[in-house]
Amino acid sequence: MKCRYEVLDVPRDANEAEIKAAYEKLVLKWHPDNNLDNPEYAREQLQIIQQAYETLSDPEERAWYNRYWEPVLRRYSANYQDNSLDVNPYLTPACFQGHNDDDKGFYSVYRDVFEKIVKEELNFMDKIEFSKIPSFGNSITNYEEVAEFYGHWSNYSTKKSYIWLNNENKNDRQQAKKKRNEEIRNLVTFVMELDARLQDQKNNQEEIFLAYKQNSEQLRTPKKVRKTAAIIKTSYFPLYCM
Repeated sequence: MKCRYEVLDVPRDANEAEIKAAYEKLVLKWHPDNNLDNPEYAREQLQIIQQAYETLSDPEERAWYNRYWEPVLRRYSANYQDNSLDVNPYLTPACFQGHNDDDKGFYSVYRDVFEKIVKEELNFMDKIEFSKIPSFGNSITNYEEVAEFYGHWSNYSTKKSYIWLNNENKNDRQQAKKKRNEEIRNLVTFVMELDARLQDQKNNQEEIFLAYKQNSEQLRTPKKVRKTAAIIKTSYFPLYCM
């Protein structure tokens, strides 16, 4: 079995017109009248081309295929090995050198890790789902973006179907998904605890509170109290990541 996009020789983001043009070109190329030396083989190729076109020209069929084509193809490979990234080597501070943006620094190492995890999921999600995945960022990424990242990944749920494991046993696939979810969530918790960007925000909040506490006796009017309280409120972001 060959990938439908490869059969028609079009990219995965090809539009309807491009798919139709590619199909018509291949039909002409493999028409038995143009392959008199081997008409039987030409007819076989036409059948494959027709199947590919029927899948990719139908929006619903194409959406399904985009989501599941990789695992379906893998079922036909006796030598298939899951390409999931082993995250265990990244559950130790020894995997990075310093909290910086150097190639081996904390932010570069873990940005690369999370990008690899996302790439594993690409064939199982649509463009909208992909666009909603926040980036890990770097050492100067602001706190709001950092919090959004951890908020998203703390609730990680793999999009992989694991259909290649055992098509007859749904429980096997569910257990595989559960195991992967736990692996990634454990990684997120570990990284979160080491992320200096979160600690910096926590320290800033503590400094603001301490300043308020020290100056509270000097506040003489309700207006000043309200102003100080407002400053604290606007400076605070829920530390649900801590």
